[in-house]
Amino acid sequence: MREPPVPVPVPVPATILAGYLGAGKTTTVNHLLRHAGGRRLLVLVNDFGALPIDGDLIAGREGGVITLANGCACCQVGQDLLGALARALAGPARPDHLLIEASGIADPVQLAQLAQAEPLLRLDAVATLVDAAGIRQRLADRWAGATVRRQIGAAGLLVLNKADLVAPEELAALCALLADLAPGAARLATRQGRVAPDLLLGPAGWRSAPGPTGAGHGYRSWSGRAGGAIPPAAMRAFLAALPEWVHRVKGIAPDPAGSAYACHRVGRQVAIEAAPAGTDPAARIVAIGPAGPFAPAVLESAWAALCGS
Repeated sequence: MREPPVPVPVPVPATILAGYLGAGKTTTVNHLLRHAGGRRLLVLVNDFGALPIDGDLIAGREGGVITLANGCACCQVGQDLLGALARALAGPARPDHLLIEASGIADPVQLAQLAQAEPLLRLDAVATLVDAAGIRQRLADRWAGATVRRQIGAAGLLVLNKADLVAPEELAALCALLADLAPGAARLATRQGRVAPDLLLGPAGWRSAPGPTGAGHGYRSWSGRAGGAIPPAAMRAFLAALPEWVHRVKGIAPDPAGSAYACHRVGRQVAIEAAPAGTDPAARIVAIGPAGPFAPAVLESAWAALCGS
């Protein structure tokens, strides 16, 4: 008697969300998590500590996984994307859709090739977020320009985020610029990462065939920690004074009243905001920039001056 055939699992659709440092990927991921529409969405992220997920949405934390009350989950990848993919697809509750948030300096072509090599995945989309307020500066940057062009060229869908920060005529000019850089990609403009979930998580057909990969290794990072409180005004001044070769900063710090706040710098833009409830208030910060001019000693000195003030 012949054995019945083993059923072949239906591949899980996947979307790669790319974009340079500070383009708004984390904001977009949070928007998708809050508007999943009944989908069991699994997000693979490099650092979910930076995701400001509302406390009442979190159902549980275990190891590198956050489970949400709406059926979604976030898994911290670290350096092991293949291992994270394998664990996600081998679990008893397979997701309805997999969203891979690429790091700000990642080459989405390489991620797309990994996804396409996994038989239990179906790559649905490569979407790249573009910072409307900073894209021209990034493209002109001798260190970041090539990375940004690769991220744009790999996309089937280009999301021009922070569209409210530029004039209408500049927005139209940016759309024309993106059309030149990625002629086959669809484009849409948005603000605060508010992309309709069906555009990124549905069968919209924003596929992109991976082409040649780039080097993508020309970046360095620096991190700092401190034990005491840091006044928000002092943190803002510290961030604003950092050299231009610091392209992205993320951090958490306690204020003198004992509350935690989050701090960001994208290009020359600085933001200070309340941290999500339950955030560990211990001061820590990460800065990223191109390897050529990157000088950790300069950052270390500035951080020590801030923490000693």
